[in-house]
Amino acid sequence: FFLFELGMLTRSLTRLGRPGIISKSATNQIFGPGLITQKRHLFHPQKNRFSSESLDCLYPFMSEKSFEKHFHQVYLEGFKKLNSLVQDTIYLDHDQLHKVVAMSSGHLGDIEIFNAAAHLRNHQIFFDTLTPWDYSNADEALSRNTRKEFYTQFGGLEGMKDQFVQKAKNFKGSGWLWLINRDSHLEIMETYNNATPEVLDERIIPIFNLDLWEHSYVDDYGNDVEAYVDAFWHVLNWEKVEERCVFAR
Repeated sequence: FFLFELGMLTRSLTRLGRPGIISKSATNQIFGPGLITQKRHLFHPQKNRFSSESLDCLYPFMSEKSFEKHFHQVYLEGFKKLNSLVQDTIYLDHDQLHKVVAMSSGHLGDIEIFNAAAHLRNHQIFFDTLTPWDYSNADEALSRNTRKEFYTQFGGLEGMKDQFVQKAKNFKGSGWLWLINRDSHLEIMETYNNATPEVLDERIIPIFNLDLWEHSYVDDYGNDVEAYVDAFWHVLNWEKVEERCVFAR
């Protein structure tokens, strides 16, 4: 059927005095984008609370140079890699990153797909929890129940921040620092390289994370990880934190 329709299109264009190669726009209008190559692009970045077209959207947490490198070159380019890797695989049947991460983590032959998907999933959670500087306020966003959770586990919100910055300062290597909910208890967790807590324990629900790969902070903060974490609190979307804490309860 496809070849028949393609032949009919070719003959129609020839009769119109336009013989030769069929343009991509013409085939897309008739068959839909991508049908000729049969290549599917399933994964794409979610909408964020900042305008990624403005390179200063997270300043001063990230400089324009750092944002372009981290968001556009590291994060967005990762979608191209994953979409290329999953062509003609079982992962085409899934359109959610965390499902691809979970499935590929159990197949040694799919380590490249796992690394690509987990890399994106970690960044997806990271950028999904960021807002412009001081846009979100913890005092207004966090409910009494959520504050009670922070008090129970850390002695309060400031106690959580203190523990978080200490773990970040002591972190060695490349990876991520997380606030997670496991069995209705908040805890701070470290993962290395592209590891993501969602595949380590199905009871884990991520609340937020901080990128501790060198590319995320070295241009703006050098080795001053404490300053990096202090700035992070100013761009953390506390409404999103509240939303995830409620979901995890």
